[in-house]
Amino acid sequence: MPLTLAVGFAMISSYVLSSTFVPILCVSLLKHKAHDVAKPGLFDRFLKVYGGAVGWFVRLRWLTVPIYLIACGLVLWLLGMQVGTELFPQIDSGEFVLRFRRRPARTTS
Repeated sequence: MPLTLAVGFAMISSYVLSSTFVPILCVSLLKHKAHDVAKPGLFDRFLKVYGGAVGWFVRLRWLTVPIYLIACGLVLWLLGMQVGTELFPQIDSGEFVLRFRRRPARTTS
């Protein structure tokens, strides 16, 4: 039950943040502002380097895509060998737990 609640609350908070906080943060960070300063900032330099790297990978896509697929398959295979096949280990404690709730007692008025 606690694990179920933790997963549920994590999914709800993730949805709420991705629907509200992230778009607002993106709008505030990505506003186009006129710069009077001639020197580009750190983020502008990062965008220039990142754009160049993406352009280089796109030009070499015939080589990039097969290498990416092989690397992903290798990582999945290596991690698959390390991870067990079950989410929870098998435990035989010789007992079981039954959870139920009683109906509320009827009150006569």
